[in-house]
Amino acid sequence: LSLTYTNDTAAFSVGVTARSAFNATPNGTNLSFGRNLTVNGQNATYNRFATTRAVQWSCAGYQYSVSGQGVPRDPVVRVAESVECGG
Repeated sequence: LSLTYTNDTAAFSVGVTARSAFNATPNGTNLSFGRNLTVNGQNATYNRFATTRAVQWSCAGYQYSVSGQGVPRDPVVRVAESVECGG
């Protein structure tokens, strides 16, 4: 499931999928490069690709992601922290 919000200058995407569809370790960390952080008590990874910022984490058998294009890091992290774990 994915939702995308856009305006003239920016876009936010919020997604969730079964963990097996992503490359995550059993403890919920992602096998990707980036900065480690915590989102609602879960291990997460923050990445930046050009103008896109992304946070990914696992919880209760699902992989969550929040990305923002054309927005700074802090709003992306705040949106990620507002997502409740589906467990």
